[in-house]
Amino acid sequence: MNNPRISVCIPAYKQPILLERCLHSLRLQEHADFEVIVTDDSPDDSVADLVRDFRAGFPIRYEKIPPPSVPPKIGTPPSPSRKANM
Repeated sequence: MNNPRISVCIPAYKQPILLERCLHSLRLQEHADFEVIVTDDSPDDSVADLVRDFRAGFPIRYEKIPPPSVPPKIGTPPSPSRKANM
């Protein structure tokens, strides 16, 4: 399939069970002119393993998104007045 008319883009972050349900549903579609693109920024390989299982006979592309080089800021520490009340 060179130029599918429909692209289904699925961001997947540590949700292999939901992704599996989605891919099963897409596999049942009667419309054949589509592709599936799964982007994954999960820290483990669970999503990649699931996509690998679905690749046979299914128009699916997998893109691993590397983690950011700088960790995100989680938040600010509580103010001194809040610490006193804890």
